Amino acid sequence: MFVRDFTVVSDREFEELVADLLQAELDTHVERFPPGRDGGVDLQWRLGEETVIGQCKHYARSGYSKLLRELRREAEKVSKNKPDDYWVVTSVDLTGRQKKEIHELFQPWMRSPGNVLGARDLDGMLTRFPAVERRHIKLLFSTGEQLTTLVHAGIVNRTRAFQKRIERARPAYAVTQAHHEATDLLKKHRVCVIVGPPGIGKTSLGMMLVAQAIGDGYQPVEVSEDIHDAFAMLREDEKQVFFYDDFLGELSYAEHLGRKNEQRRIEEFIEEVVHSSTALLVMTSREYILRDARRMHDPVGRIAAKPFVVRLAQFPLPDAARVLYNHLWHASLPGPALGDLANDGWMRIAGHHGFNPRVVDWCVQSEFVGDGRHYVSRVVAALDNPETIWETTFNGLREFDRLLLYVLSTLHGNFSTVEEACAILDALCRETGLRFTESELHRALDVLEGTFTNVEMATHWSSGQQKTVREVRFMNPSIRAFVLRRIAADVSVCRNVLRTATDLNALELLWFGDEQGLIDGRRQWSSRLSPQVREAFVAAAQRVTAQSQRYYRAILFWNCMLPAWRPDREWLTQVVEAHIVELSTDDDEDTVDPYPYNSVLAELRGTDVGKRLHACVDAKTNVDFFDDYLDTWDRLAEHIRAHRSDCELAGSARVQEAFEDFVVGELEYLAETSNEPDVDRLLEVASIADILSPPALQQRLREALQRAKTSDSGRDSQQAPASVKISWDGNLLQDFERLLRPEPPEPHDCEIQ
Repeated sequence: MFVRDFTVVSDREFEELVADLLQAELDTHVERFPPGRDGGVDLQWRLGEETVIGQCKHYARSGYSKLLRELRREAEKVSKNKPDDYWVVTSVDLTGRQKKEIHELFQPWMRSPGNVLGARDLDGMLTRFPAVERRHIKLLFSTGEQLTTLVHAGIVNRTRAFQKRIERARPAYAVTQAHHEATDLLKKHRVCVIVGPPGIGKTSLGMMLVAQAIGDGYQPVEVSEDIHDAFAMLREDEKQVFFYDDFLGELSYAEHLGRKNEQRRIEEFIEEVVHSSTALLVMTSREYILRDARRMHDPVGRIAAKPFVVRLAQFPLPDAARVLYNHLWHASLPGPALGDLANDGWMRIAGHHGFNPRVVDWCVQSEFVGDGRHYVSRVVAALDNPETIWETTFNGLREFDRLLLYVLSTLHGNFSTVEEACAILDALCRETGLRFTESELHRALDVLEGTFTNVEMATHWSSGQQKTVREVRFMNPSIRAFVLRRIAADVSVCRNVLRTATDLNALELLWFGDEQGLIDGRRQWSSRLSPQVREAFVAAAQRVTAQSQRYYRAILFWNCMLPAWRPDREWLTQVVEAHIVELSTDDDEDTVDPYPYNSVLAELRGTDVGKRLHACVDAKTNVDFFDDYLDTWDRLAEHIRAHRSDCELAGSARVQEAFEDFVVGELEYLAETSNEPDVDRLLEVASIADILSPPALQQRLREALQRAKTSDSGRDSQQAPASVKISWDGNLLQDFERLLRPEPPEPHDCEIQ
């Protein structure tokens, strides 16, 4: 049996594939014709003095009977064209007898049954011409068996769910300009970081980059918790591609808090991959989360300035149209919806200022489509306000189902297990007067499956024992954000969720939410204005900290709380006392970051516990490990500036010597790149020097800065590029005309013309 699954490509993608394969096989130029009423001609090429016509039929889902009926109609067109030779290429898997039957239809224009190519023939050609397959990434791997043979035995179970997500994403994926840019960056730097707003297609693009790498023999490794997973799986003698989706958190930067050494370890892993000959790394992040990391002076925020970052923004019109076309082609829309999309209806969607692949993906699901009436207006309304696409379905759920979503939305990580959710759900049911049963849980999981969540079986290891568990993920992070907003908008629900929370993660998610913020946000949520919620929040913070004993994370979270929502001084003192013990006994860290302690030290200034924490933090701050990280020096300078009178690092010869070495390196680099001086960076170094270095070094920096400004002012300022008017591609217009014509073909058997 052949390997490739041709159902993942659309009709126009299939025609492009066939043209490329024939051109490679016949070593001649194959001409493609625009879509439309083709008169029986999709492709044309010359062999010697003869003109050959080719017809492509993408009927992989419909089968041979439907193909044969259509070819009988095509035979009449061929007799009018009278070609020197005629070929038929189809995605249907044909037997020898079926090829002869097709050959008889087209005599005398088709010379032999060898002019009929089926799926098995195309599969063999793809094997012979791997360069063609690499250009058509959706075919790079097509079966679970193929991927499993590529995956290291130790991570097969862990990667299987990831493989399924790639398989689900492939059919509707459209190769855009951003894909080509990301491919080039990954090839050049071995690392690609994809950044953009929610729903723009970061994860889909990342997974397709992984699919390409798998096709080139790389073994995929999904990083699901933190970068330590990647270090644990890194093998120098194996080709590996690492995928770290939402590496700074799914919804907010708060999810990144409390991960010891995570920032520095991410940078170290990137450096490891950049200088590797066998590893690739693909990471994604929401733009606003990366921006928050930079605003909070997190060293990992400097990734934003790296050359391997690709930014996704609003879709150009042709790319948006291709994405929409692929979704519509693979969907089974009823006649009223197709009719509404015709007559330029589809342009209202593809040309929408808020065009978003995630919303489009939802809008082709049967739950949204319904009978198809007023389809375009409903899709446009969803693009105007994406929350509406989940609101109606959510309101129709039973209360038990909604409680399950509340629990899942506040659990840590990109996925949760059904087993860990059960205890919290049981407590939340008791809080709201409902009865928890296993049968009710199974019913709720079935109801939510495919709409809000996705359940997959996975193998976990605990205490050396292998255990099969059910992993639950939201279908996408925006659904999780929607559920969190529903919690924040309801005082009673928010209070009950806080009363049953078992981890700081729930509090952090409710506090920060997504870009809009929840309790501490720009919107005046009911929960933010409620004294009862504030009381439950403070009590939950005290309770979960004592249970989890994650004291450093509690300190980081305390920094972010509004004063009125913070637990009392007694709680903070107990947390700091416990954390001092942690710091004193932790020999694994090379250095601590003093910056996150600034607010706590200010609150405890003058107290015995505050003095001991300050002494411990300063003693654990080892500047020998700062290297050339400007942000790290900036954070140290801010710490010293805020606590100069109490800080043992202020005026430290060790600090001054290490910083002077850093400055010397910066000035040497500046001299090497004097034609394009980085004035902004030099200004930042100078501001840090005002706090950390003696006057002589400060003067040296001021002189260098003056030279850099003079050089910079002499360069011509760059003019902003003129705006480019983008028009609809003529071929796309004909594609949609064929797809949406009044008598459309049966689902999944659109012909290529």
